[in-house]
Amino acid sequence: MTTPQEVALLDSRKSVTFARKLGIPIYGIVENMSGLVCPHCSETVDLFKSGGGEKAAGEMGGVTFLGRVPIDLWSLFRVTAESLMCWKLKTHRQRTLSKPSQRIFSARL
Repeated sequence: MTTPQEVALLDSRKSVTFARKLGIPIYGIVENMSGLVCPHCSETVDLFKSGGGEKAAGEMGGVTFLGRVPIDLWSLFRVTAESLMCWKLKTHRQRTLSKPSQRIFSARL
């Protein structure tokens, strides 16, 4: 698992090298956070670079590129809403979401 940024790709290469030295099987590389899918038009926007995981897999010889996983905004919104509700319940404070956020959450949850 890697992200398209150079620093993450360096870590992935080191991990593959380490696993090979220990004889641990490597199934392949997955590129996480590879673009963001717009919730309105479904177009993919590259917030970070894209294709770094595939390129790295090709350069490492014998490592399969398994695919890309885009950022899912609705999952992020859901987790944020749940976290805010937990925080609200734990602290007994009356914290509310902004009006635009309320509309988004009520439409999707």
